[in-house]
Amino acid sequence: MKVFLTGGTGFIGHRLTKLLLSRGWSVTALVRNPNTPQAQAVNRMGAHVTTGDITDRESMRADMNGADIVIHNAGHYEYGLSAAGRKRMQAVNVHGTENVLGLALELGVLRALYVSTIQAFGETGSQMRDETFTRIAPCRTTYERTKTDAHAIACHYQQRGLPLIIACPSGVIGPNDHSVFGYFLRLYLNKLMPPLAWSPNTLFSLVEVSDLAKGITLAAEKARPGETYFFCGESKSFREHLDYWARRPGAFKVIMWLPRVSQHFRSGHWNLFNVLLAFRHLSLARPSGVAQQTSIIPVRKQSMNSGGLIKQLRRCGSKPLTGSLNYSRRVIGTTSRRD
Repeated sequence: MKVFLTGGTGFIGHRLTKLLLSRGWSVTALVRNPNTPQAQAVNRMGAHVTTGDITDRESMRADMNGADIVIHNAGHYEYGLSAAGRKRMQAVNVHGTENVLGLALELGVLRALYVSTIQAFGETGSQMRDETFTRIAPCRTTYERTKTDAHAIACHYQQRGLPLIIACPSGVIGPNDHSVFGYFLRLYLNKLMPPLAWSPNTLFSLVEVSDLAKGITLAAEKARPGETYFFCGESKSFREHLDYWARRPGAFKVIMWLPRVSQHFRSGHWNLFNVLLAFRHLSLARPSGVAQQTSIIPVRKQSMNSGGLIKQLRRCGSKPLTGSLNYSRRVIGTTSRRD
């Protein structure tokens, strides 16, 4: 099986590449710079590393041609962006998706998988939702907007006849996690957290990164083209996550809960996570072979909980905080569908 993979050097892609190779598949990983430690680590695994960029359609043509499966995992994930950063995110998440899927259709690829996100569906309220849910809330961040637009592009290519599977993970946790939970937990473990928290009843359906990689691999092989699948873990409230952390060593013991923040705060103009910006230079050693900026993605219902994340993050770190992180949204939580 010949696989053409984008985003193979990142938080999810690193594990995904390893799993694809373990199945005896031939993996061609698209990278912008083959000399980076991340690209070299993937090369040492046994993947063929090829130079290109998803924002440049023709740079992918030669290596995608002849692939049995195209897995588009690349994406740009960051908060607190400048105007230039927002433009870059638009180019990668939206135009890059158009380039990869459009070229796959043109070349007659027999099977494709796009890693989207449940953020493409927006806030759901307090109810559990499945893949039939339609967005009812506006996008609140550039990341959410660009991934929503990219998801629409993927659905369009399904309708045009590309044999495409769409994978929509919830929040991903695991070693080297640079999401909100990753930074929050680092501050906790480094005894830097203030004794307050907010939105105690907000629900999160987090998925451990290795579970996600396994799910994407299985979906690429067995899922039904034309379908969309959620990859989520068990739904737990923010209060439940912090109560679990409080039973482990650390300084963060919540003594005051703030109510769910207002629309004004959620919009990003003012955000409680700006507090974290004071610690933007907190940087723990990042293991070699893990990219600084990656896409998001995930799978199994019994996924690793935040306790497992605590244990692993004692050994692994990530890059400094890059911007304000919106944390007040509710996310979809369902069992992934298996046909």
